[in-house]
Amino acid sequence: MNYFKLLTISLFAICCSSIYAQSENEIITELQRNVNGQGTIKIYADPKINALVGQTTGTNSNSNTNGEPTIVKMQGYRIQVFSGNDAKTAKGEAFQKEQTIKSSFPSLRTSVTYTAPFWKLRIGDFRTREEAEAMMKQISQQLPSLGREMYIVSEEVRVQEL
Repeated sequence: MNYFKLLTISLFAICCSSIYAQSENEIITELQRNVNGQGTIKIYADPKINALVGQTTGTNSNSNTNGEPTIVKMQGYRIQVFSGNDAKTAKGEAFQKEQTIKSSFPSLRTSVTYTAPFWKLRIGDFRTREEAEAMMKQISQQLPSLGREMYIVSEEVRVQEL
């Protein structure tokens, strides 16, 4: 008797999990099919939802409704230029190195952060590690005093949508 209950519960769980595993898009696509001789399924939805299906964000794929570039967050890379935990000098050194980099590379985004007990200076928003490596090589050639400390870190970055 217990074996029969266990078998019934297991089959029920498998059926429920396979139904739950289908994504919403698969279900909508399947329901919207009209196969001759098998009937028609009609879906009632708010017209605003139907208007959004298949639309891109903004007026084109690279800009929002104001014509400005669309910025997205994604996993990418930055170059860590400085990390220090000396309570007396680390903050000043991070900001001084930031100014040095901004004067040589004004287009690069820089960020100085404090995560106890470290002050960190990270630069750039790179999609690929190769982009970050190329920029790191360029920086170390132009500012050799920073070359020893620099390395690439994986982090969430803000980049312009392609």
